[in-house]
Amino acid sequence: MKKFAILMIALVVALASVNAQATVLMGPDVNNGSFESPAIVPGEGVGGSGTFWYQFTTPTGWTFWDGYLGGNPAIQTIGTTGDGSVTVVAPPENGSQFSTICAGGGYLYQSGTCGNFQADTIYTLTGYGSRVGASTPELFLGNGNDGVIVALPQTTNFVFTAFPTITIDTSVETGLVGRPIEVVCRSIINPSGTDALFDNIVLTAAAVPEPASLILLCLGGLFLRKK
Repeated sequence: MKKFAILMIALVVALASVNAQATVLMGPDVNNGSFESPAIVPGEGVGGSGTFWYQFTTPTGWTFWDGYLGGNPAIQTIGTTGDGSVTVVAPPENGSQFSTICAGGGYLYQSGTCGNFQADTIYTLTGYGSRVGASTPELFLGNGNDGVIVALPQTTNFVFTAFPTITIDTSVETGLVGRPIEVVCRSIINPSGTDALFDNIVLTAAAVPEPASLILLCLGGLFLRKK
């Protein structure tokens, strides 16, 4: 009986491991989740000074819509201006660049790049942002009017902070199944002279644990209890 219980637990652990494995749909090296493309080359057709440089351009793979708010997209590098007036504090596991929605607001998004929402899958979206002035950086995961929006807590200018994590379980939110996955970085309250910064946007997908795995887990627990 003891050996059988151990075998059952080993099987449960193996199944749980398979179910727990998450696929990265967006991240530092996947779908330009850390905004490292196009690469900013200091002094070559871009603005800035010191180790802080920028270019008004939309990051590769992303689309920008100003939402009639008059904003502009840009890619910038982590660092300090030559006169020391601005220092951007990088988020953890950061590359050398981040993205900005400049004064006026707008939406930086990918739709369908990460595929469609699959049934019985848990999607998790994380990221880092910073505000400059009175801007309000936000993250969205979903499709159209269906999804989850989180706003960045108030932070110090140019210091990246983690967004609240977004989780969508399509075994519950079945209406999203089959629809394109939309990831949106946005700033809709972005007065003149302010910016919303974004970096390290990571989207993962993991299968919801199958009922058979949960049954085996319970059985394994019962065997241990009888020991």
